[in-house]
Amino acid sequence: FGNPSSSHHFGSEPKAAVNKARRSLLSLIQSVPIVDLSSIMFTGCGTESNNVAIRLALLSSTQKVDKDGLLHVVTTNIEHPAITQCLNSYISGGLTPKITVTEVPVDEFGEVSSSDV
Repeated sequence: FGNPSSSHHFGSEPKAAVNKARRSLLSLIQSVPIVDLSSIMFTGCGTESNNVAIRLALLSSTQKVDKDGLLHVVTTNIEHPAITQCLNSYISGGLTPKITVTEVPVDEFGEVSSSDV
């Protein structure tokens, strides 16, 4: 199997298969066609997907920073470790944008009370 991003002939068949999958996904979710199929990303695992989603959400929110230049994220105290570890890397200064996080509790049903947010 070739790398679908390669320009040699070993990459052309995998590239066609990935683009077919992208078009199938667009059809499945009944999306209007998009110009650039590469805007649909496939990841290797859930943690990678979570990290990409958090990164893109933070980058698209940079206009909402506070007076100290920080974004504020609200999460729960039962969040999956993949999420908390990713958020912690933005808190600790390893990644930008910098964030602060509020962790709200959940009740016995796993629900957040609006008064806690």
